[in-house]
Amino acid sequence: MEMQTEQPQASDIQDTTPFFTRQQWFEHFEQHIVTDSSVIWLPLTQQPKAKVLPLLSPTDNQKAFQIRSLLSMSNYYSPVYGLVNSELSETIGADELCDNTVELLKGYDSINISPIYEQQATDWLNAFKQIGFTGHRYQHSVNWYHNNITDIQQYWALRPPRLLNTLKRKREQMQKAGEFTTQVFSNGSQSQLIQALIDYHHVYYHSWKQKEPYPAFIDAVAEYAWHRNELRIGIIYHQQRPIAAQIWFVCKKTAYIFKLAHVESYTRFSPGTVLMAVLLEHVITEDNVNHIDFLTGNDSYKQDWMSGKHVLYGIHLCNKHSAKGLCLSVLDYAGRVRKKIPLLR
Repeated sequence: MEMQTEQPQASDIQDTTPFFTRQQWFEHFEQHIVTDSSVIWLPLTQQPKAKVLPLLSPTDNQKAFQIRSLLSMSNYYSPVYGLVNSELSETIGADELCDNTVELLKGYDSINISPIYEQQATDWLNAFKQIGFTGHRYQHSVNWYHNNITDIQQYWALRPPRLLNTLKRKREQMQKAGEFTTQVFSNGSQSQLIQALIDYHHVYYHSWKQKEPYPAFIDAVAEYAWHRNELRIGIIYHQQRPIAAQIWFVCKKTAYIFKLAHVESYTRFSPGTVLMAVLLEHVITEDNVNHIDFLTGNDSYKQDWMSGKHVLYGIHLCNKHSAKGLCLSVLDYAGRVRKKIPLLR
Protein backbone atom coordinates (compact mmCIF):
# COMPACT_ATOMS: atom_id res chain seq x y z
CA MET A 1 0.00 0.00 0.00
CA GLU A 2 1.47 3.35 -1.02
CA MET A 3 0.60 6.80 0.21
CA GLN A 4 1.82 10.05 -1.29
CA THR A 5 3.28 12.35 1.35
CA GLU A 6 4.72 15.84 1.09
CA GLN A 7 7.15 17.66 3.29
CA PRO A 8 5.54 20.18 5.66
CA GLN A 9 5.98 23.83 4.80
CA ALA A 10 8.75 25.67 6.64
CA SER A 11 7.83 28.61 8.85
CA ASP A 12 9.49 31.03 11.22
CA ILE A 13 7.90 29.26 14.18
CA GLN A 14 10.49 26.51 13.85
CA ASP A 15 13.07 28.63 15.67
CA THR A 16 10.96 28.26 18.82
CA THR A 17 10.77 24.46 18.63
CA PRO A 18 13.49 22.01 19.74
CA PHE A 19 16.46 22.10 17.38
CA PHE A 20 16.39 18.36 16.71
CA THR A 21 12.72 18.14 15.67
CA ARG A 22 12.71 21.04 13.24
CA GLN A 23 11.89 20.38 9.63
CA GLN A 24 15.37 21.49 8.52
CA TRP A 25 17.04 18.90 10.76
CA PHE A 26 15.05 16.12 9.11
CA GLU A 27 15.58 17.58 5.63
CA HIS A 28 19.36 17.56 6.10
CA PHE A 29 19.08 14.03 7.50
CA GLU A 30 17.21 12.93 4.39
CA GLN A 31 19.64 14.65 2.04
CA HIS A 32 22.93 13.57 3.60
CA ILE A 33 22.29 10.34 5.51
CA VAL A 34 19.40 8.35 4.04
CA THR A 35 20.68 5.97 1.36
CA ASP A 36 18.89 2.64 1.75
CA SER A 37 15.37 3.72 2.67
CA SER A 38 12.41 5.60 1.29
CA VAL A 39 11.40 8.69 3.24
CA ILE A 40 7.79 9.10 4.32
CA TRP A 41 6.63 12.43 5.72
CA LEU A 42 3.54 10.92 7.28
CA PRO A 43 0.68 13.31 8.18
CA LEU A 44 -0.91 11.74 11.24
CA THR A 45 -3.76 14.25 11.39
CA GLN A 46 -5.78 16.22 8.87
CA GLN A 47 -4.63 19.49 7.33
CA PRO A 48 -4.27 22.43 7.64
CA LYS A 49 -2.29 21.84 10.86
CA ALA A 50 -1.25 18.26 10.35
CA LYS A 51 1.04 16.57 12.84
CA VAL A 52 3.76 15.04 10.68
CA LEU A 53 6.00 12.13 11.59
CA PRO A 54 9.18 11.63 9.48
CA LEU A 55 9.72 7.92 8.89
CA LEU A 56 11.97 5.60 6.91
CA SER A 57 10.88 2.56 4.94
CA PRO A 58 13.96 0.35 4.32
CA THR A 59 14.40 -0.70 0.71
CA ASP A 60 14.42 -4.34 1.82
CA ASN A 61 10.70 -3.87 2.36
CA GLN A 62 10.27 -4.12 -1.40
CA LYS A 63 11.79 -7.61 -1.64
CA ALA A 64 9.61 -10.68 -1.63
CA PHE A 65 8.97 -12.29 1.77
CA GLN A 66 10.74 -9.46 3.62
CA ILE A 67 9.27 -8.00 6.78
CA ARG A 68 7.79 -4.60 5.97
CA SER A 69 9.03 -2.19 8.60
CA LEU A 70 8.96 1.51 9.40
CA LEU A 71 11.69 3.28 11.35
CA SER A 72 11.93 6.73 12.85
CA MET A 73 14.11 9.10 10.82
CA SER A 74 16.87 9.02 13.43
CA ASN A 75 20.25 7.50 14.19
CA TYR A 76 23.32 8.12 16.39
CA TYR A 77 23.21 11.83 15.47
CA SER A 78 19.68 12.14 16.87
CA PRO A 79 19.49 12.97 20.58
CA VAL A 80 15.68 13.08 20.50
CA TYR A 81 12.90 12.37 18.04
CA GLY A 82 9.40 13.71 17.64
CA LEU A 83 6.76 15.27 15.42
CA VAL A 84 8.07 17.79 12.90
CA ASN A 85 8.22 21.37 14.25
CA SER A 86 6.63 20.32 17.53
CA GLU A 87 7.52 20.32 21.20
CA LEU A 88 8.58 16.93 22.53
CA SER A 89 5.59 17.00 24.85
CA GLU A 90 3.28 16.99 21.82
CA THR A 91 2.31 13.42 20.93
CA ILE A 92 -0.71 11.82 19.32
CA GLY A 93 -3.82 9.91 20.28
CA ALA A 94 -5.47 7.14 18.26
CA ASP A 95 -8.63 9.24 17.86
CA GLU A 96 -6.57 11.94 16.09
CA LEU A 97 -5.15 9.65 13.40
CA CYS A 98 -6.70 10.20 9.97
CA ASP A 99 -8.10 7.17 8.13
CA ASN A 100 -5.49 7.17 5.32
CA THR A 101 -2.69 7.14 7.88
CA VAL A 102 -4.18 4.21 9.77
CA GLU A 103 -4.54 2.24 6.53
CA LEU A 104 -0.92 2.94 5.59
CA LEU A 105 0.37 1.89 9.01
CA LYS A 106 -1.58 -1.36 8.85
CA GLY A 107 0.41 -2.24 5.73
CA TYR A 108 3.56 -2.68 7.81
CA ASP A 109 4.57 -5.59 10.03
CA SER A 110 6.72 -3.67 12.51
CA ILE A 111 7.51 -0.10 13.56
CA ASN A 112 10.48 1.06 15.61
CA ILE A 113 10.76 4.60 17.01
CA SER A 114 13.60 6.12 19.07
CA PRO A 115 14.92 8.04 20.93
CA ILE A 116 11.94 9.46 22.80
CA TYR A 117 11.04 10.54 26.32
CA GLU A 118 8.95 8.44 28.69
CA GLN A 119 5.67 10.28 28.10
CA GLN A 120 6.12 10.09 24.32
CA ALA A 121 6.68 6.33 24.61
CA THR A 122 3.57 5.89 26.75
CA ASP A 123 1.32 7.99 24.50
CA TRP A 124 2.49 6.44 21.24
CA LEU A 125 2.29 2.89 22.56
CA ASN A 126 -1.31 3.52 23.59
CA ALA A 127 -2.19 5.10 20.24
CA PHE A 128 -0.72 2.28 18.19
CA LYS A 129 -2.27 -0.42 20.37
CA GLN A 130 -5.71 1.03 19.59
CA ILE A 131 -5.17 0.58 15.85
CA GLY A 132 -3.97 -3.02 16.03
CA PHE A 133 -0.33 -2.98 17.09
CA THR A 134 1.19 -4.67 20.10
CA GLY A 135 4.46 -3.42 21.49
CA HIS A 136 6.73 -2.45 24.32
CA ARG A 137 9.20 0.23 25.25
CA TYR A 138 12.89 -0.34 25.87
CA GLN A 139 15.71 1.78 27.23
CA HIS A 140 17.57 3.44 24.37
CA SER A 141 20.03 5.75 26.10
CA VAL A 142 20.44 8.35 28.83
CA ASN A 143 20.31 12.15 28.64
CA TRP A 144 22.38 14.16 31.15
CA TYR A 145 21.42 17.80 31.75
CA HIS A 146 21.83 20.74 34.13
CA ASN A 147 18.93 23.13 34.67
CA ASN A 148 18.01 26.19 36.71
CA ILE A 149 21.30 27.99 36.03
CA THR A 150 21.26 31.56 37.33
CA ASP A 151 24.85 32.64 36.64
CA ILE A 152 28.32 31.23 36.11
CA GLN A 153 29.30 31.54 39.79
CA GLN A 154 26.32 29.44 40.82
CA TYR A 155 27.17 26.84 38.18
CA TRP A 156 30.81 26.46 39.26
CA ALA A 157 29.82 26.36 42.93
CA LEU A 158 27.86 23.16 42.23
CA ARG A 159 30.75 21.33 40.55
CA PRO A 160 32.73 18.65 42.43
CA PRO A 161 36.22 19.56 43.68
CA ARG A 162 37.85 16.91 41.47
CA LEU A 163 36.62 18.69 38.32
CA LEU A 164 37.65 22.14 39.56
CA ASN A 165 41.09 20.83 40.54
CA THR A 166 41.55 19.14 37.17
CA LEU A 167 40.60 22.35 35.35
CA LYS A 168 43.03 24.43 37.40
CA ARG A 169 45.85 21.96 36.90
CA LYS A 170 45.33 21.53 33.15
CA ARG A 171 45.02 25.27 32.52
CA GLU A 172 48.31 25.80 34.36
CA GLN A 173 49.87 22.98 32.35
CA MET A 174 48.81 24.61 29.08
CA GLN A 175 50.02 28.02 30.21
CA LYS A 176 53.40 26.59 31.17
CA ALA A 177 53.74 24.77 27.82
CA GLY A 178 52.83 27.97 25.98
CA GLU A 179 51.34 28.80 22.59
CA PHE A 180 47.82 27.55 23.41
CA THR A 181 44.93 29.78 22.32
CA THR A 182 41.16 29.31 22.41
CA GLN A 183 38.47 30.73 20.15
CA VAL A 184 34.68 30.50 20.21
CA PHE A 185 33.04 30.97 16.81
CA SER A 186 29.50 32.28 17.22
CA ASN A 187 28.99 34.71 14.34
CA GLY A 188 30.76 36.23 11.38
CA SER A 189 31.26 35.62 7.69
CA GLN A 190 30.70 32.44 5.72
CA SER A 191 34.48 32.07 5.35
CA GLN A 192 34.87 32.12 9.14
CA LEU A 193 32.28 29.37 9.47
CA ILE A 194 34.04 27.31 6.80
CA GLN A 195 37.38 27.68 8.56
CA ALA A 196 35.86 26.69 11.90
CA LEU A 197 34.37 23.56 10.34
CA ILE A 198 37.67 22.73 8.62
CA ASP A 199 39.39 22.98 12.00
CA TYR A 200 36.69 20.83 13.62
CA HIS A 201 37.05 18.09 11.00
CA HIS A 202 40.84 18.22 11.32
CA VAL A 203 40.56 17.58 15.05
CA TYR A 204 37.96 14.84 14.64
CA TYR A 205 40.07 13.06 12.02
CA HIS A 206 43.09 13.05 14.35
CA SER A 207 41.12 12.10 17.46
CA TRP A 208 40.60 8.67 19.03
CA LYS A 209 37.14 8.47 17.50
CA GLN A 210 36.08 6.57 14.42
CA LYS A 211 35.93 8.44 11.15
CA GLU A 212 32.99 10.87 10.94
CA PRO A 213 30.48 8.87 8.87
CA TYR A 214 28.55 11.83 7.42
CA PRO A 215 30.67 15.01 7.53
CA ALA A 216 28.40 16.76 5.01
CA PHE A 217 25.50 16.37 7.45
CA ILE A 218 27.53 17.99 10.23
CA ASP A 219 28.39 20.90 7.92
CA ALA A 220 24.78 21.30 6.78
CA VAL A 221 23.21 21.49 10.25
CA ALA A 222 26.06 23.70 11.45
CA GLU A 223 25.51 26.16 8.58
CA TYR A 224 21.77 26.17 9.23
CA ALA A 225 22.38 27.01 12.90
CA TRP A 226 25.09 29.59 12.05
CA HIS A 227 22.69 31.72 10.03
CA ARG A 228 20.27 31.75 12.99
CA ASN A 229 22.91 32.61 15.58
CA GLU A 230 22.43 29.19 17.18
CA LEU A 231 25.87 27.69 16.51
CA ARG A 232 28.84 27.79 18.87
CA ILE A 233 32.07 26.12 17.76
CA GLY A 234 34.92 26.11 20.25
CA ILE A 235 38.50 25.41 19.12
CA ILE A 236 41.75 25.15 21.08
CA TYR A 237 44.87 25.78 19.01
CA HIS A 238 48.47 24.88 19.82
CA GLN A 239 51.03 26.66 17.71
CA GLN A 240 48.09 27.64 15.47
CA ARG A 241 47.09 23.98 14.92
CA PRO A 242 43.59 22.97 16.05
CA ILE A 243 43.89 20.30 18.76
CA ALA A 244 40.42 20.29 20.36
CA ALA A 245 37.00 21.14 18.96
CA GLN A 246 33.37 21.13 20.10
CA ILE A 247 30.08 21.94 18.37
CA TRP A 248 27.23 23.29 20.49
CA PHE A 249 23.79 24.62 19.57
CA VAL A 250 22.05 27.37 21.53
CA CYS A 251 18.32 28.00 21.33
CA LYS A 252 15.44 28.76 23.71
CA LYS A 253 17.85 29.44 26.62
CA THR A 254 19.25 25.93 26.22
CA ALA A 255 22.76 24.97 25.13
CA TYR A 256 23.10 21.55 23.49
CA ILE A 257 26.52 19.86 23.55
CA PHE A 258 26.47 18.09 20.18
CA LYS A 259 29.99 17.02 19.12
CA LEU A 260 33.36 17.00 20.87
CA ALA A 261 36.82 15.66 20.09
CA HIS A 262 40.50 16.34 20.63
CA VAL A 263 43.72 15.27 18.94
CA GLU A 264 44.78 12.07 20.65
CA SER A 265 48.42 13.10 21.10
CA TYR A 266 47.26 16.02 23.32
CA THR A 267 45.29 13.88 25.79
CA ARG A 268 47.74 14.66 28.61
CA PHE A 269 46.49 18.28 28.58
CA SER A 270 42.81 17.25 28.86
CA PRO A 271 41.93 19.85 26.20
CA GLY A 272 38.33 18.65 26.01
CA THR A 273 37.81 19.48 29.69
CA VAL A 274 39.40 22.90 29.29
CA LEU A 275 37.37 23.68 26.17
CA MET A 276 34.16 22.50 27.83
CA ALA A 277 34.71 25.06 30.58
CA VAL A 278 35.33 27.84 28.05
CA LEU A 279 32.14 27.12 26.16
CA LEU A 280 30.10 26.75 29.33
CA GLU A 281 31.23 30.16 30.51
CA HIS A 282 30.45 31.60 27.07
CA VAL A 283 26.88 30.28 26.80
CA ILE A 284 26.03 31.17 30.41
CA THR A 285 27.52 34.67 30.43
CA GLU A 286 27.06 35.69 26.78
CA ASP A 287 23.95 33.75 25.72
CA ASN A 288 22.26 33.72 29.15
CA VAL A 289 21.24 30.09 28.92
CA ASN A 290 19.67 28.49 31.97
CA HIS A 291 19.78 24.88 30.80
CA ILE A 292 22.69 22.74 29.52
CA ASP A 293 21.84 19.54 27.67
CA PHE A 294 24.54 16.89 27.19
CA LEU A 295 22.28 14.92 24.86
CA THR A 296 22.73 11.13 24.67
CA GLY A 297 25.23 8.87 26.38
CA ASN A 298 25.75 7.74 29.96
CA ASP A 299 29.48 8.50 30.11
CA SER A 300 30.61 8.69 33.73
CA TYR A 301 32.40 12.04 33.33
CA LYS A 302 29.13 13.80 32.48
CA GLN A 303 27.92 13.65 36.07
CA ASP A 304 30.72 16.07 37.04
CA TRP A 305 29.30 18.68 34.64
CA MET A 306 25.56 18.01 34.93
CA SER A 307 22.99 17.80 37.73
CA GLY A 308 20.46 15.23 36.52
CA LYS A 309 19.54 12.72 33.85
CA HIS A 310 16.58 11.31 31.95
CA VAL A 311 16.17 7.87 30.47
CA LEU A 312 15.51 7.91 26.72
CA TYR A 313 13.34 5.15 25.32
CA GLY A 314 12.48 3.40 22.09
CA ILE A 315 9.27 1.60 21.22
CA HIS A 316 8.99 -1.56 19.15
CA LEU A 317 5.59 -2.27 17.63
CA CYS A 318 4.27 -5.34 15.83
CA ASN A 319 1.14 -5.52 13.68
CA LYS A 320 -0.95 -8.30 15.21
CA HIS A 321 -3.23 -8.35 12.14
CA SER A 322 -0.46 -9.43 9.76
CA ALA A 323 1.03 -12.94 9.81
CA LYS A 324 4.61 -11.67 9.95
CA GLY A 325 3.74 -9.05 12.52
CA LEU A 326 2.08 -11.64 14.72
CA CYS A 327 5.13 -13.92 14.48
CA LEU A 328 7.39 -11.00 15.35
CA SER A 329 5.21 -10.22 18.35
CA VAL A 330 5.49 -13.78 19.67
CA LEU A 331 9.26 -13.88 19.15
CA ASP A 332 9.67 -10.47 20.75
CA TYR A 333 7.64 -11.49 23.81
CA ALA A 334 9.54 -14.76 24.16
CA GLY A 335 12.85 -12.93 23.97
CA ARG A 336 11.87 -10.50 26.71
CA VAL A 337 10.65 -13.32 28.96
CA ARG A 338 13.89 -15.22 28.42
CA LYS A 339 15.94 -12.23 29.58
CA LYS A 340 13.98 -12.11 32.83
CA ILE A 341 14.24 -15.82 33.62
CA PRO A 342 17.70 -17.33 34.26
CA LEU A 343 18.47 -20.34 32.11
CA LEU A 344 18.28 -23.67 33.92
CA ARG A 345 21.63 -25.43 34.05
